[in-house]
Amino acid sequence: MADTKVTKNLRDGVLTVTDGASASVVVYLDEGDLSFTRTSEFVQVLDRGALSHTRKGNEVPVPVSFSVKFVGFQQDVGGAISLYEALTQTGGASGWTSDSEDGQGNAFDGVYSVILTFVINDGKASAAAQDTLAFAMFHTESIDFSEGDDYDTLSVSGFAFETTPTIS
Repeated sequence: MADTKVTKNLRDGVLTVTDGASASVVVYLDEGDLSFTRTSEFVQVLDRGALSHTRKGNEVPVPVSFSVKFVGFQQDVGGAISLYEALTQTGGASGWTSDSEDGQGNAFDGVYSVILTFVINDGKASAAAQDTLAFAMFHTESIDFSEGDDYDTLSVSGFAFETTPTIS
């Protein structure tokens, strides 16, 4: 019998936020809504108003967004660093190293970034990784907190300063 492919869903993904020196926080995506868009920009060249050809346009960074059930803004005493701290280089993550440093310990133009690694398991009991997406130099643009009846959420959006994630 042929090996059948298993459709992936929110139970199969795990996100890890890592700084430039390998400190990390594992985030379970309870909402199951991590998304990214790979965009290619093209320029349409006209010849006296008629379509002639296309050329590659400017590179476009990869926008990434995800939501998680809110646990806390700060780490518990002696506990794990929170997602909020990891993304904002505050509290327990104040000593984290930016992923976009220049080799001298300076973040490019003072912009702090992390590496997002999203592992999608195969959905079988072995839990072997099927696909891994790595988003280097992820810059957080917004973190939205929302209170809810069942649970509160943090929604994060930003961009990876690369044209496509590394897929392995």
